[in-house]
Amino acid sequence: SYNIQLKDVKSIVKKTAPSSFKAKGYSGWFSKYASLTWKHKCENANYEIYRSTSPNSGFKKIKTVKNTASYTDQKVKRGATYYYKIRYVVKENGKICKTKWSKVKKVKIK
Repeated sequence: SYNIQLKDVKSIVKKTAPSSFKAKGYSGWFSKYASLTWKHKCENANYEIYRSTSPNSGFKKIKTVKNTASYTDQKVKRGATYYYKIRYVVKENGKICKTKWSKVKKVKIK
């Protein structure tokens, strides 16, 4: 039933961080962006994406996405270095359940 599935999702969410998180910077003549990808595990989960210019502090949420395994951050500057981390977020009966953070990934925009 739906309640059993949501309970299973909550169990997964509490224990794990998003896996296979990768981040890469791209820069061309007309565009620059950071491409973020991860393994999508759960249909009911949102993914919060945080970015900072420091590896250990200053992270701010830049986007929440649902049912996807990628995000493209186009609000980056050439020559800058960014750090990204993500986590799953699931709502159950009005309560929010969040995972541990992924490992922080460094992206250099050339």
